[in-house]
Amino acid sequence: MASDIDAVLARANAVFARHDGVVGAARAGAAQAGRTAGEIARRVTRAAGVLGAAGVGAIGYGLAVAPIGVEGLIVGVPLAGAAALGAALLPARRKLPPTPKMAELPPARLGPVAREWFDLRRTAFPRAAAPATQRILDRLTALGPLLGALGPGDATLLEARRLLADHLPRLVDAWTAVPAAARAENLEVDASLASGLGVVADELDRIWAALTQDTLRDLAVEGRFLESRYRSGSAEQV
Repeated sequence: MASDIDAVLARANAVFARHDGVVGAARAGAAQAGRTAGEIARRVTRAAGVLGAAGVGAIGYGLAVAPIGVEGLIVGVPLAGAAALGAALLPARRKLPPTPKMAELPPARLGPVAREWFDLRRTAFPRAAAPATQRILDRLTALGPLLGALGPGDATLLEARRLLADHLPRLVDAWTAVPAAARAENLEVDASLASGLGVVADELDRIWAALTQDTLRDLAVEGRFLESRYRSGSAEQV
């Protein structure tokens, strides 16, 4: 029976892993689409602002100084268009919100808040960190409800809180503090971030396994009981 239960556990883990990956990818894609739409809107707004300012300036000049005339339009329109294009192509500089005090959050908020904080910062990460970054995002999505079900003094919750409220922010902040020029000159900087995020992802996997082990085993036992009860031909004996 032990081998049967282990087999059921393995299949259940595989199903949950695929489910987490699909859900996490879908949510990550939706979040990325939202960020892209927001970036486009900001750039269009900047371009429209430049064109509006140019138009107001031209009208003011024509009223206060002298009519612009055809020659002025021939020169001014391309210049205004170039300025608007430059404003649209200029990347927006968003000021990231400060790191929330995750050590003080209730268990139910720890996973969602940590995921939101991490998701806002991942756009600056190097490509080498992408696999570990996505693993962390997927696992935080899945862990949220499980952490919320734990008591404040639960040992697993304390481990998760220490990891998400202290160790992960320290790693990200240490990498961010390195100037971009220094990162470009020293490949070890990005490699260190990717390696550290991989360790965080592994630890989140371990926490996930610890929180789901008992429930998966209970499911396997119940499934095995039903097979024995109704498929073994011994229903009349049980």
